[in-house]
Amino acid sequence: MKPSLLLSHGFANSSVEWAECQAKLGPMAETVLLGGHTLTQHSEWADQFRRSTWQSWGQPLLDRYTELAQDHPVSLGLISTSATLILVALSSGQIRQLPQHIVMVDPLIEVQSRWRLRTVGLWGPLIRSVDWTVGKMPEEYQHTYKTVPYEALKALNKLCQRCARIQTLPEVPMTVFVSRNDPVVSPEKTQQFFRRYPWVQVHVLDSELHAMARLNGRPSVTNQDYKNQSIILRALMQCGLHSA
Repeated sequence: MKPSLLLSHGFANSSVEWAECQAKLGPMAETVLLGGHTLTQHSEWADQFRRSTWQSWGQPLLDRYTELAQDHPVSLGLISTSATLILVALSSGQIRQLPQHIVMVDPLIEVQSRWRLRTVGLWGPLIRSVDWTVGKMPEEYQHTYKTVPYEALKALNKLCQRCARIQTLPEVPMTVFVSRNDPVVSPEKTQQFFRRYPWVQVHVLDSELHAMARLNGRPSVTNQDYKNQSIILRALMQCGLHSA
């Protein structure tokens, strides 16, 4: 059985962000690791991430989608930066066979610390890398980067700038889930961005987490967060079944 739903993750993270949902979705779903990212922490990962570009991050996802879409309709489940990458690809006409449906969780339209990201070219060379463990539990370190090279943040800033220049999107059905108190991306800017597209359904969920689909090992998970995860999972299942 070929997957009818492709999942991908956010910046400096891994496909583990979808692991809890993937376990329940079964063979209908497949996770794709973004380019420049790795699941293992070793000496080579920093150089790999440092040399990568935002274009190279999205290439494995675009390649796998193109391969599957030749045979059958495919939907996408995207968290944070992977959503941004697909929005840019859609707006530039890179995706010829449009997805059946797209589910986005906390898509990155604009970061909360916008000024800091925009000035990374000034302060980045002084410190070389950024501590990525702030606000994370030790259990999370095996799934995310402990430090991020400033060059990767420069690439992320370029992606955000490219996203800000999007003028129009093709009419692809989208369901967007936004964390009301997201500490990483601006929920207000996300809602403002999608307001231009009447075919996009935006749902603001009560949460203080970014990337709400992953809950295991995270601090301060509430009963509402588990309800939110179930809502997201239900949307993904519907997409996968309709695409099959």
